[in-house]
Amino acid sequence: MKSDLELPLYAIASIFTLEFFTGWAALVLTVILIIVGVARLIQWIKTWNYETKRRKEEEEKRTEEREEHELRMKLLQKELEEKEHKL
Repeated sequence: MKSDLELPLYAIASIFTLEFFTGWAALVLTVILIIVGVARLIQWIKTWNYETKRRKEEEEKRTEEREEHELRMKLLQKELEEKEHKL
């Protein structure tokens, strides 16, 4: 049987040990959450950059198509005017 002095010492030691491991567990959990948060932020930035690049390429393609269409219309208009002038 343990003496009266040993029991409080074991109780105090177990409390400090529990606090020590709880502190480390909290630290590890915090680090894991920070890593996951940073990974998600990086993933969101990559997705946002991809979407922005894709939208920019689509806009450039539409601009090129519009310019080509306008050029064709001008050429057709000139041809039509030349044919009318010949008549």
